[in-house]
Amino acid sequence: MEYSNKLFFDETSEFYNSMIDSGPAIDRRTKLFSKLKIKNSIVADLGCGSGIDSIALSKCGNSVDAFDPSAKMIELAERTAANQDYNIDFHNFAIEEIPELFNNKFSFVCSLGNTIANIDSINLIQVFQKIKNILKLNGRALIHILNYDLILSQKERIVNITANEDTQFIRFYDFYEGHIIFNILNFKKNNLKEHKLISTKLFPHTFEKIFSVLNLINFSDLEFYGSFNFEKFDIAKSNDLIISVTK
Repeated sequence: MEYSNKLFFDETSEFYNSMIDSGPAIDRRTKLFSKLKIKNSIVADLGCGSGIDSIALSKCGNSVDAFDPSAKMIELAERTAANQDYNIDFHNFAIEEIPELFNNKFSFVCSLGNTIANIDSINLIQVFQKIKNILKLNGRALIHILNYDLILSQKERIVNITANEDTQFIRFYDFYEGHIIFNILNFKKNNLKEHKLISTKLFPHTFEKIFSVLNLINFSDLEFYGSFNFEKFDIAKSNDLIISVTK
C-alpha cells in the first residue's frame, strides 16, 4: 500500500487543532521559547503544521518564517493566526525544498512535533544540511523527534486516546521492518458509524542514526535532552529526543 505524507496531513488539517487543543499548546510553547530566550530575532519553524510553534515564536517578538509541505496545513496555520497581530510568513515547502534565498537568514530554527520522523533515511542528510544552510553563523537549531529506540523496544501500538465534545481520537502504530505506520482513527461519539481512518509512514530514526548524521554535517555544541524540561536524554527511558545544535 502506498502512503502519501502530504495527503495524510492535508486530511489531518480538518480536525488537528481540536485534537491537540491548540490554545493550551500555544501557551506551553510560548513559555518554552521565553525560557530559551528566543525573542526579537529572525527565526524559522520547519514542519509548522497548524502554526502552534510559529504563533508562540511570534508572541515572543520574533519575525517568523514557517514552512510545511502540506498546503492544507498551511491554510489551517494561516486561519489559526488570522485576526491576530502575528509576524509570520507561511511557505508551502518541505524542509529539503526550502529555496536558497533563505540561506544564512535565521538565528534560530526549530523543528518540533516529530517532523523529522517523516523524512526517510535517504533524505535525512539533505534535511539536516538544509537546516545548517538556513542558519546564520552561530545560529542554533532545536529539533524534536520521538525516542524510537524506546518505541521499537516496547512496540506498544496505542499512542494516545483523546476526545473533544463530540469526537473521539485514537492514535496507534503498526510496526513493520524498517518503518512504522502511524494511524489516526476518529469517530463521532453519538454515531460510531461516522468514522475515518487515515495513515502515514514514519521512519523510526534511532539515536545512533541521528548522532551520525549530525556529526557528518559538522554541527557544533551537540546537546541531547529527554523532554522539553531539558533533563538528560536516557535512551532506555526518555519518551522524546530533543536535539540542540549550533552552526
